[in-house]
Amino acid sequence: MTWTDDLAMVSSLVDRMSETNKALGERTDHRLSDQGYLQFLSRGYVTLPSSLDNDYHEARYQEAGVLHGRLRAMQTRRGNVEMVGDNLLAQIPALTKMLDDPAVTGAVESILGPDYALHTHNFVHLNTPADQGFHQDGNLPWNERGHYRAHRPDWLLLFYYPQDVTMENGPTEVITETQYWTRDIEIENDWHRADAIDRNMPFRVLGSDDLAERDAALDRSILNLGISNLKREFLTVPRGTIVLSHYDMFHRGSRRALDGANRFMYKFHFVRTKEPSKPAWRHESTLDLEDVRESLKPVVRRVWSWSCGEHDRKPLQLSVRREAKTVLFHGQEDEKIWAAYQLASEASGECIGVLASALEDPMESTRRAAAYGLRESGDAALSALSTALTSESASTRRFAAFGLGNVAAAKSGDAINGLIDRLSNDPDDPVRSITGYSLGMLSRGPVSDVRGIVQALISALIAEPNNTRGGGLERSTVRENAAFGLLQLASNHGLSDEEIEVLMPLISHAEDRYVSGLLLEALRCRGNASALESVLLTTLLRSRWNPVPLVDRPDT
Repeated sequence: MTWTDDLAMVSSLVDRMSETNKALGERTDHRLSDQGYLQFLSRGYVTLPSSLDNDYHEARYQEAGVLHGRLRAMQTRRGNVEMVGDNLLAQIPALTKMLDDPAVTGAVESILGPDYALHTHNFVHLNTPADQGFHQDGNLPWNERGHYRAHRPDWLLLFYYPQDVTMENGPTEVITETQYWTRDIEIENDWHRADAIDRNMPFRVLGSDDLAERDAALDRSILNLGISNLKREFLTVPRGTIVLSHYDMFHRGSRRALDGANRFMYKFHFVRTKEPSKPAWRHESTLDLEDVRESLKPVVRRVWSWSCGEHDRKPLQLSVRREAKTVLFHGQEDEKIWAAYQLASEASGECIGVLASALEDPMESTRRAAAYGLRESGDAALSALSTALTSESASTRRFAAFGLGNVAAAKSGDAINGLIDRLSNDPDDPVRSITGYSLGMLSRGPVSDVRGIVQALISALIAEPNNTRGGGLERSTVRENAAFGLLQLASNHGLSDEEIEVLMPLISHAEDRYVSGLLLEALRCRGNASALESVLLTTLLRSRWNPVPLVDRPDT
């Protein structure tokens, strides 16, 4: 054999190894494709087949039945927050196998980035012969509210079905494409906690023996969004299916037939911790919006670009700018969001002026759309938002604080100082709650005064009183968002030994399980955590039990 034969053999071997590695890569890369990620952004969800076997799913089905049996035996509302809520991983450790399934981790990473965190809240649902109404989940546990809804994929819901889901046992029903729209929530000096699509629907209707009456009421309920051609879809799926849903898509549990088998759904929450700098999914082609609803195209285009780490701007056609300026104030919910994103895509002085003016509009839906537009306008909107943060109107201050929750504000001392001042001194609970959230969101960027933000968030953890009993637990929306803010900051800038020392008693003595859970997650995710610390904290977070303090128990 000559040296040329040797070279040819080596070359052939390299080619075969390359083909093998490519094939393995295709099989082992579980991230979403371009089409999969676009489906998530546009329709609001993706489905994943599980790689686990039927014995695994059957065991999780039986265990869900045991938990709900114990819940019925308790005969108190305490069981929701102790037996079937928040303690699932402590009671069923095998669920971690599903959460760590490469098909799941690859898809979650595609949506939230590789450094995502698992939230403390979880729940296992059991369908009944009654219907649920369409709703969006509260952005804090137990339908509590702490901030405005995020169009960007910063949060994610995971639904795991351990049995076949059929029309007989009551599938989840979703209204696709609704994740970027919502209902007005403000009431005098406060806001609604839950986001039912129809807040006036009597509960008796959803449990009525007259099924036609129920269905008619559900049909009427979706008219409350004021948006035409909404698409409803029942998620009938095989055993073991996992659905990753945009956190804010309208959905509901449909009724189980009287003779239908139990249908369980495990639900987990995930959260992003890092700003994207490049696509986290398998990005191989250009964005194609042909099949996306017309009013959502500028929204999906902007979120896609942000997910790629891009922040491009483009001038609008004169006719589009004129239309956007009109419908922002006079359109329906979907039209106002369309208009806000069109104006944000240009972010000229004229466009920012229109959005800033809309932030003071009498209509909440106009103010809300303007806040999204200003939030997406980056540097160009910082001055307008910082000014609005000092408005006499609590609603305007709320939306301004939300708008400043982006990395562009990390470079603005005025924005940071304004948010810290509102967190410490604003008389409005929702304003303080949103500022804690936004200080965390902007901390994904290159913040100059990291330690000042840490101190402000820790001060809120110490000083803020309880302001809700969501889930029957004494809690504070401000403290929970301050803890969320520290999770975001720690994931991007770390925590000093002195700061950790201050946080330790707040973790060990926290009455609020969500505050302690988020702070433990902050310690795990901080950039200067050792590998051993990370493993130990992960184990603790997944196995810890969240008791209900006797003084807080809903049955006492």
